[in-house]
Amino acid sequence: MTRAEQRAAEKLYTQLKFGLQTYFKENNFKKAVIGLSGGIDSTLTLKIAIDALGNENVTAILMPENGVSSQEGIKQSKMLCEFFNVEYHMQPINQLLLSFSTLPWKQNKTAYINTKARLRGIILYNYANTHDALVLGTSNKSEIMVGYGTKYGDLAADVYVIADLYKTEVYKIAEYIGIPDEILKKKPSAELYDGQTDEKELGGKYKDIDNILEQMDLGEEELIGKGMNSALVRNVFKLHKKNKHKSMLPYVIPIARDEETTLNDASDLFEVEKGGASEKNNEEAEKSRETAQETEASEPQEEAKGVEPIPNEIPTSVTIPNHTVEEAEAKAAKESEEVDLDEIAENTQEEAEQEKSKAQEVILDEPQPNPSLDEEKAGKESR
Repeated sequence: MTRAEQRAAEKLYTQLKFGLQTYFKENNFKKAVIGLSGGIDSTLTLKIAIDALGNENVTAILMPENGVSSQEGIKQSKMLCEFFNVEYHMQPINQLLLSFSTLPWKQNKTAYINTKARLRGIILYNYANTHDALVLGTSNKSEIMVGYGTKYGDLAADVYVIADLYKTEVYKIAEYIGIPDEILKKKPSAELYDGQTDEKELGGKYKDIDNILEQMDLGEEELIGKGMNSALVRNVFKLHKKNKHKSMLPYVIPIARDEETTLNDASDLFEVEKGGASEKNNEEAEKSRETAQETEASEPQEEAKGVEPIPNEIPTSVTIPNHTVEEAEAKAAKESEEVDLDEIAENTQEEAEQEKSKAQEVILDEPQPNPSLDEEKAGKESR
């Protein structure tokens, strides 16, 4: 490692250490828990946590799958914890995994191996909840950008400690702080099945993958034109696009709450979500609103007897075109005097029937709105 590389590694390590320390202080947490596999990512994360929080505030949990996880990795994890004087617990996942064999459906390979990662996440969060601790994620930037991780499994964490480091940077910092060679030279693997390695699944070495990821803004064709392996370039871009959801919060289906917004179908709603409708759609929506307003202003409304009026939906007084609000209210009051239901109740049954008949004739003489037709018309114009 050159002098310049050492200075660069020291600068990055210092930022990570103080960044983690600051986050815990600002959020009033002292304790952290980490899943330790004996790999380079979890080992570096452990060391940063110890330097930032103190070894007394860090707990490591070893969660091997007996028969699949390497004994070498288990041994190295124990040695690290003992060397750093960190509390650790051993919890194999075999028994927990066995319970999924009773599911009423047959698991495929993807579901089975991802369940292993998710069980480890459950164990970590069980400990974190019990001891008021935060879970430290051990994924690096290269893995996150291509989605090489299990959602709600190894990607589940409260703090991503090294997620802004490419895998090649992880190696440089690990070398700088003195991580043992047997860990540095070990082939990266999630050990979810026999013979698994990261680079075999990703289709290339991390050095080449990082070179692509650092220049993704240039696009696939330009990177291929620069002489990069075309198959690897296309695979990296494909994985980045396909697995982008893993680094995002779950998608929220949007709804419209603005009374001024008229959304008549799902396509309108998604136009709004994408950043608003086109200028043409805006014009059509405005025209629709104006038409609806004109219709409402020109047609008198009748309030149903015995039904509470709905605010902002059914007007509570008669609207008369070309008159002021005061004149409309005065006319409404006058009509109320002419047809007084209390007075009708005091008259004979015959007189009451006559008065009701007159009231019905007055109402029927006035043009009545057809709400269903108005809504249909406004709906068609706004689509």
